[in-house]
Amino acid sequence: MQSQSPPLMRDCPLACLTPSPRIVNPLRDYLAGEGVREPTVGDVVRLWEHDRLRFVKNLGPGGTEQLLGVLVAAGLIHQHHHHG
Repeated sequence: MQSQSPPLMRDCPLACLTPSPRIVNPLRDYLAGEGVREPTVGDVVRLWEHDRLRFVKNLGPGGTEQLLGVLVAAGLIHQHHHHG
């Protein structure tokens, strides 16, 4: 019997990241604009890897930091990228 929530995986739906619609909705909208119909955590990791989270409208610096904190804690990313 497991008392913890399951680990966050790249193939989890976007809502696994956070219950906050303030973060999930802008990500979903941005990814929908890229043709992603059912966005996953992996899609968000890909945005981070390509330094494209800054282009997500209405996410804001606070939402971005919260999102990165979740991804780092899950071991999906390891440090902040070189934002130049």
